[in-house]
Parts: sequence; structure tokens; C-alpha cells
Amino acid sequence: MGLTLIVYISLITGFIIEWEHLVYILKYLFIIRVIPAVLCGVFLNIILVLEIIFWISNSFKKIDYIQELITETSNSGKNLPSLNLPQLNSEKDKKKFVLYENYVCDVGNYISSHPGGSNLLQDNLYLDVSRYVTGTQAYSGNFNPYSHNYITHKHIITKLAYAEIKDNHGIISLNNNSVILGRHNINNYFSYISEENCFLGSKTIVAENIIEFQFLLKNYSVARILPEINWIGRHFAVSSRKLNKTRYYSLSMCLNPFMKERHMALIGNIYRLEKGEELVNINLAEKDLKSNYLNLYIKKYPFKNGLSKYVHELPANTKTDLVIRGPLVKF
Repeated sequence: MGLTLIVYISLITGFIIEWEHLVYILKYLFIIRVIPAVLCGVFLNIILVLEIIFWISNSFKKIDYIQELITETSNSGKNLPSLNLPQLNSEKDKKKFVLYENYVCDVGNYISSHPGGSNLLQDNLYLDVSRYVTGTQAYSGNFNPYSHNYITHKHIITKLAYAEIKDNHGIISLNNNSVILGRHNINNYFSYISEENCFLGSKTIVAENIIEFQFLLKNYSVARILPEINWIGRHFAVSSRKLNKTRYYSLSMCLNPFMKERHMALIGNIYRLEKGEELVNINLAEKDLKSNYLNLYIKKYPFKNGLSKYVHELPANTKTDLVIRGPLVKF
């Protein structure tokens, strides 16, 4: 409106001043105002078209961003240095970092330029931010969960990640007679694995809207019992290629019927000991110490396209599109 008014005033003024002056004014307005506006509009429209193409292409790709990038990074031959938990603690004096899946990410130079505000990273230094990046959980009551796009995941893994967590937790081990090059093999234990197209075995209702899912790990075994408590707080990432969503579920080593029976027998022996009665033998055979199945307990939430709802509706004893990664550290 302002530009139009100036042009009209200039035209009227042309009857009073010399024509050459009017031509000069119009040329000035065209070069200074019109051309930049047109070029800016063209540029913005190109960006909009590219965004639409990117969104449509990713809507049909049905991929798991994180798994695709992890595989791509591994195949590129880029090997990041490894850190265990004591080393991770000492890193606090050297760098400002956050944890993302199995990666340690240096955010010291990125905090001030974070699009969501520097406070989001500042408040979560040295913590696991995976649940915020994947939209699993909102940062606080003032924000809605936000699932970051492919560009964000790629920036984190290829630009910010400077180390991977290497931790001998003993949860995952290699099956007998299995030959596989796993990441971070420590005395036949694996610090971190990823299993694609997981086979879903049995489904057992534990409580209202909570089901125990048994996922088959073809090349690995999962410990049923561990002498220490460093498994507490460990969790696994479950991703769906169909939904392109990732959620995180904590590991529980005491809820499945097999271990529950042993725990109850142990408690029973305490009472028998007090009464002077004969104790029940609860020693576990070697074959009972581990299983080929990973047990995860998933609660169903009433979200239309939610991952938990999708997993709950999967039939038992079938191959799925799910990718499972872990164990991830709770730091």
C-alpha cells in the first residue's frame, strides 16, 4: 500500500516537475523496492516447494531416521572413540555434552544457536535428550512433544557426536555358534546392539493396557539375572519404520513369570530359614541364565497414530517392521 501511494504521488508530481525527474524516481523505486521484493518472493517460494517435496518424499519412505543414520555412519568407516561410564563422568570437566541414544554429543558451541532456545540444552547438560528429540516426551508442561526431522537427527549424529558409550553391563551376549561383528564386543558381551525387523513372539497381558512383549534376538541372548544393579534404568529404543516413530522402554528383569517364580521361591526360603525348615533349591541351570527373547513391558496410550497403540495391535508370533536398539544408558 505504501509503495502504491508513493507511485501515485510521483505521477501527480510529474505534471509539476520535469519528466526526467519522474523517470528517475520510478527507476529508483523499481531497483530499490520492487526487484528485491520479487527476488525475495521467488526465493521463499523455492524454499517452500523444496520443503513440501522433502515432506512428501519422507512421508512415503517409511524409514527409521535414527537407524538409517546409524547404519550409514557405520558403513562409512567413521569410528568414534568409546567412553565408559567412569570416563563419561570425567568428561563433564572437559566438555558440555548431552546423550543421544548411544552417542555422546558436544553441544558447547551449539547451545547459543539451538532453535528451541539455549535453556533447553543448558538445563539438560550431561543427560539423555533422546526422548525430547524423538518427540517421546515434552520438555515441560509449557511445551508439546516435538518430533525433530531428519536434518536434526543427521546433524546430531554426524556433527555433534564425538564418542559412543562402551559399557560392560553384561545384559546382552552373543549366542553360541553365532558369528557376527557387533559393536563394542566386550568379553563376549555387547555394549550396544540393533536388531531390525524384530520377530514378535508371545504377548502376555500384565495389567490393564499393559502387555509383556517377547522380541526374538536372532544372534544375541539377554541375561535373565545379573549380580549387580547397574541394569536398573537401562532402556531400549523401539522404532517403527511404518510410523517413522521411536519410543523408549525401560528394561525389567523381574516381571516375567520365570524370574517372578524364582524371586518368590527366594522370599519363601527366607521364611523357611526363620522357621528352621528345609530350604528349596533355587539354583539356576546354565540354560536358564539367559534367553533369546527380550521382554519389554509397553503401556498402550490412546493416541491415534501412537507407537504403543501400533505395537499393541501387532499379532503375536509374527515378523514386524520394528527396530530395537540398546541397552541405552540412563545417565
